[in-house]
Amino acid sequence: MNNKKMLLGIISVFMLLLLAASVCAARRGPFISAEVLKYEPSPAEPGNVMEVWVSVTNDGTTTEDFQIEFVPEFPFEIGPGEDEVKTLSALPQGENALLKFLIYVDPKAPSAEKDIKFNYKYSASPQWTQLKSPISIRATGAILNIEDYKTVPAVAKPGEVISVELMFRNSGSLDVKDVDVTLDIEGSGFSTIGSGNSKRISFISAGGTSSTKFSLIADTSAEIKVYSVPVSLKFKDNRGASYTQETRFSLIMGAEPDLIAVVDSTTISSKNQPGTVTLKVINKGIMDLKYLNMRLASTEQYEVLSASNEAYIGNLDSDDFETVDFIIKPKSTNVQLWSIVEFKDPYNKEYERQFYLPLRVFSASELGQGSSSLPYIIVLIIVLVISGYLYYRYKRKKKKN
Repeated sequence: MNNKKMLLGIISVFMLLLLAASVCAARRGPFISAEVLKYEPSPAEPGNVMEVWVSVTNDGTTTEDFQIEFVPEFPFEIGPGEDEVKTLSALPQGENALLKFLIYVDPKAPSAEKDIKFNYKYSASPQWTQLKSPISIRATGAILNIEDYKTVPAVAKPGEVISVELMFRNSGSLDVKDVDVTLDIEGSGFSTIGSGNSKRISFISAGGTSSTKFSLIADTSAEIKVYSVPVSLKFKDNRGASYTQETRFSLIMGAEPDLIAVVDSTTISSKNQPGTVTLKVINKGIMDLKYLNMRLASTEQYEVLSASNEAYIGNLDSDDFETVDFIIKPKSTNVQLWSIVEFKDPYNKEYERQFYLPLRVFSASELGQGSSSLPYIIVLIIVLVISGYLYYRYKRKKKKN
């Protein structure tokens, strides 16, 4: 009996030695494990890209050419520009590597947990090992936004017809239908032409786009400014749920500046004699202008004698004017004044206008300031009176004789 117990003990010890030897032998080769460490955003959103980090650990000996590949399966597919297979040239013993994958979630993915799958192996391994990990997906519903809009003209004048095209994107995960687009323009200074202020888009798929157009006209008294136009959106998703959203787009009112300059008056009476010339700047346009600065450049025809050849005017409202005085010395009788006006419109766009203003220097005779003919007239009258008197005396004397 004792011999049997001894034999069984020897066999047990032998089996333990064999097991330890096999474990040691296994540890001499690579021993790879992998897990999904995290993903962002969490939960994942249908129609968007998420980042998935896979942690790989080698508890065995160093391995060469480790590979891990993403397995595309609904609702997951590889992200744009991303490689499905990633390779490590070496994974040393006892070390860990972190690999990131960009994964696209299908827009039609339901709100649920879905397994994401990867296969991995090292070069000497005869087969792939699969990694599965649950990903939580949450559908965000239907979201409509104005992705872009276009107005023709880009800057409209009061009283002008404006074509407005609104492009909508469904950035949600559900298809939408019966989209009613309504412009809230009551009291805004705009009116629709050719249709009402509401249009319907029948369908926009998840992640898709669609557009609609309106024709508007601005009141002739509309202010020059940027108008923010409210847009109301009412629609349903493909599950029948109703939505109401508010968004906006902008309309820019403006016009090309209409500025003129003229010679208002002058004290100059002759060539080479200094005098004051008054220039008038008139804003004939519908926009108020600001930061006006006028400069009078010297030329061969005249010389600017003022302390400065420029004057700051400042703001100039629509249908208003300002005057600026310069002292000059003309070098000829026919002079063209070269005036340069710089300014900005209400949107701070910079402008420069150049004006060539004729200034005629009149002579004294042209102005009626030459020698007077009155003395000659007086002498002539005296001569006539004397002549008449002498003639009268002659006639009278002759009659007496």
